[in-house]
Amino acid sequence: MSAPSQENRSVRVWTAIAVAIGLALRLARPEVHSLWIDEGMTVLVASAPDPFALLHRDSHPPLSFLLFRAWISAFGPGDLALRLLPALVSCASLVVFAPLAHAWLGRERAPWAVGLYAVAPLLVWYAHEVRMYAFVELTALVVLWAARGAWAAPSATRWAALAAATAVATGFHYYGALAGLAVVAQAACVRSRSGLRTALAAGAGVLVWTPWLAAYLPSQRDGSWPVIARTAPRDLAELPARLVAVDLQALVDHGLTAVVWILGALALSGFVFGCARAIARRAEPELDALLAALVPLAGAYLLTAFAGGGLQPRYLTPGIPGTIACIAAGLLFARPAVLGRAACVLLMACASTLTVLQLSENRREDYRTATTEIGERWRDGDRLLLLVCVPDPYVAATVDHYLRDRPDIRASRLDAEKYLSGVDRPPSGTRVHVLWREATLCWEPMDRLARSHAILERSPARFRIHRLLTLVP
Repeated sequence: MSAPSQENRSVRVWTAIAVAIGLALRLARPEVHSLWIDEGMTVLVASAPDPFALLHRDSHPPLSFLLFRAWISAFGPGDLALRLLPALVSCASLVVFAPLAHAWLGRERAPWAVGLYAVAPLLVWYAHEVRMYAFVELTALVVLWAARGAWAAPSATRWAALAAATAVATGFHYYGALAGLAVVAQAACVRSRSGLRTALAAGAGVLVWTPWLAAYLPSQRDGSWPVIARTAPRDLAELPARLVAVDLQALVDHGLTAVVWILGALALSGFVFGCARAIARRAEPELDALLAALVPLAGAYLLTAFAGGGLQPRYLTPGIPGTIACIAAGLLFARPAVLGRAACVLLMACASTLTVLQLSENRREDYRTATTEIGERWRDGDRLLLLVCVPDPYVAATVDHYLRDRPDIRASRLDAEKYLSGVDRPPSGTRVHVLWREATLCWEPMDRLARSHAILERSPARFRIHRLLTLVP
């Protein structure tokens, strides 16, 4: 066997190993996490008699909710069943990313990018989340891959496929359109007539949603939802690491603070060097990866600045594949070559450590345990007070999911605003189970409640969200 054939076989073997590890992580213990508030909202909308009415109060397009609606009808609303759908979709994303990384980075460097993509904590996290982000990840990859196909062999069929992929990505999340924007930027670098037509096809996929945007976007932007954006210089410097990892607090909680710094430093340095290498070489495949990373990030930043969007890793999902490719390419740029490979191995080791920690324990808001505790301690005449700090009608979404077999408890819920203002208070001696979402937006109502009942103290535990108090004269 010739040396090139042996090298090709080695590349295929290492890529296959990386993909196998990534598939195993995405299918491992998806039910370990409790559904958190946003996931409960997904179930509420997907199960509602009229999901489109609820979407006027949401901030997303409909496709993910309709897909979950069909899934729930087929497999039920259990946590494992719900999480299995995004896990399978994320597995498909990993498989699609492998050839795309090969096209961007070449035969020798692609396995390193696939390895990092396979163990990236953020992607494994979203693989187990009952939201739209795993779908956005897959469709963004399909958009980028369809664009390459349209350039390689231009045809009406390929342009139609690209337009369809962009339309689906936008239908899962408004920021899914940023994948189409990346294709437009890539097309500007393609010096052929097919570049313009490919850009038009990508734009057409977004324009399909014009009627929906006209009908729903005004009501979805009524100010009920806060703008979540972190745009300080430090936040932007941390962004490459945050597009690889999520819940870095898990490492701190286990005494691995040094791993956080190593992961962040390697991700940032790899991204910077990867971008610089692509700009310096001006090789079309590497520029494609660079634009696939930078254009969605810049687009999201501009939307945040001028249109009130959000700038969080979950919203930047279309830019994650390009970001990971740039990080891997940048680290491998180091010389001697063994130093770059060692840096990639170290980054993957840090990422794998965090992923394993996430799979070992519940790292989400623990509504499952809290509602179980409420059910076990419930007595006739008790009341339930929810302080979860989201707009109606989503207040009880996750709680109702876990109390779906306890209509007596759900029927006992107090109106939080009336209760806190003193308009509607049960008689003295009534036991009130207080369940709150321990987040920044919730401190004000918690403070109001604490002032009303001195026996209730703010919980220092990050994930404990249930308190029981008894009203006294």
